[in-house]
Formats: sequence, structure tokens, C-alpha cells
Amino acid sequence: MALLFGKPPKMQRAYDREDFERQPFTTEGIELKDAIERVMRLPTVASKNFLITIGDRSVTGLVHRDQMVGPWQVPVADCAVTATGYNQRTGEAMAMGERTPVALVNAAASGRMAVAETLTNLAGAHIGSLGQIRLSANWMAAAGHPGEDDVTNLVLLPAAARVLDIPMVASGGIGTGAQMAACLALGADGINMGTRFMATKEAPIHENIKRAIVEGSERDTALVYRPLRNTARVYKNKVAERVNEIEREQGKDMKFELISDMVAGAKGKVALTEGDVDYGIWTSGMVQGLIDAIPSCEDLVQEIIRECESTIRDRLSVFAAS
Repeated sequence: MALLFGKPPKMQRAYDREDFERQPFTTEGIELKDAIERVMRLPTVASKNFLITIGDRSVTGLVHRDQMVGPWQVPVADCAVTATGYNQRTGEAMAMGERTPVALVNAAASGRMAVAETLTNLAGAHIGSLGQIRLSANWMAAAGHPGEDDVTNLVLLPAAARVLDIPMVASGGIGTGAQMAACLALGADGINMGTRFMATKEAPIHENIKRAIVEGSERDTALVYRPLRNTARVYKNKVAERVNEIEREQGKDMKFELISDMVAGAKGKVALTEGDVDYGIWTSGMVQGLIDAIPSCEDLVQEIIRECESTIRDRLSVFAAS
């Protein structure tokens, strides 16, 4: 590496670890109004309108049932259902389980409760048998945030594989065949890619966004909503940087109302469709640092499989033979 690149700077990470001890629950000093506001900010309680309405839910014409219910289109359905094809009588039901606040106290319990929530949500559709359920486990790899540990896939995938008997799909920060091979080695049965598919020819977003992903490095993302305990990773543009400034300035007094206009989903949609990179916040992962081309989806999938097989055959087999 030194011969090719000289002496590249080494990445350094700094972190502070703080012990967390649960105190006995007491209602002393708790005001009802304040308690309601804090509970409603939890991602497991609050409205997820900004997530559910961020895209067109009728794409492909195969959506049989989406998350929206009733004449006012309230996002409260337990699961979404899509048809396998235009002439088939089969389909796929999808549901989500999320227990992030519990993870701050007990990570293992959070995982078990998230799986349980997913299964009960899926009960709204005909499951058949538990063996037909596929799980996508999605965690975030972040560092340098005192007091809030974000455990990476390198630890969480094998931890989940120990306690799950159903197929598991790894998600988060994946965009190469070598990473797919690593996920398989850690106990996953497949991979899920988000940011990588954004930078494809078929992706229904503006070319400016695709080029921004290709040109960005793994350090060109930002974490927003951290003080609100609802962290999201987005592309580091002017809006994201301003949101981070406000979060730092406000500290523990941070309120979503201070940034709600800047981070509105409608603005993010305009950025994605019209190509103004700095108009609103839009999701992009650190894996963008590994993306250097905009292939077709078919070419991308074939390359992912080729590299995965090559990694297993040419690199991992050497260790097995020895």
C-alpha cells in the first residue's frame, strides 16, 4: 500500500465509554405534559409519516396493500402486501419491528422484542409457516459518539445468528461482493443494499444525486437527530451541516421544531427528483466511499455475486486449506 499510495494518513477514532445504571422508577418530579412529550419523541411511538410517505407507494402497480389506511390515509397498517406478478395469485407481506430505546438498556432484549413485533405485525397476512419468513437485520456502524454505543454488524450479525433460526438478511453499509462474503461468514443468508442501488441506471432519482454518491467518500455523511434519540445517517450537504450546528448549539434542549422545516420529507423528495443536492436531507450510507460507478441493476448484481464467489474461492479457501 505504501508503494502505491505513499504514506496515506491513518484514520483515528476517539470515543468515551460511559456506564449506564438503571435507577428505580419513580414518578416524583415528573410532570404529565413533559412525560407525554418525551414519550411521543420515541421512534417506536411517534409518527413515521416522514419515512412512509417519502416515496411513491404505488410504483410497479403490484402494491396490493400499503401502510396507509382509511380515507385520511393514516400510516397504521400492520404490514404491507405486494403481488408477485400481474398474473399471479401469490405475493409478499412485509412488516417492521423496532425497539431502539430498549437497546440502550439491553441490546439482546431489543433484538428479541423487534423480532417479536415483526412477527405479530405479519399476523395481519397469511404467513403459512414460520419457515417462510425472511428477516432483514439492519444496524448502523457509527463511532465517536460519547454515551451511546452503536454496535456494528461485525458483532451484531453473529450475535443475531446465535439466537435466530430463520433466514437473516444483513443490511447497512453493504455494497460489494467482498462484503457479501463477510456477511455470509458472520451468519447472514443474504444481503440488502440501499445506497448502492441508488447509484444505478434504473434508480428513479436525479443524475446529480447519483454523481454525488459516486464522488462522495465514507466521511461525506452526517448523523442527524442524535440528541432526539432518533438517529439517521444522511448525505453531508449544507442542510445536514446546519442541522448538526443547531443540535450542537441546543444540546440537551434540542427540540425537533427547530429543524422540522429544514428536514421535511417534501424537501428531501425535491432534492432526489430535481437534483438539487443541498435542497433537503436525503439518506446515504458510508458505503458511498466504495461506490465508483453507476451500472445497471443487472450488471451490479452479477458483479456482486462474482466478487463474492471470487472472495470465497480465492481468498478464504486459502485459510481453509492451511
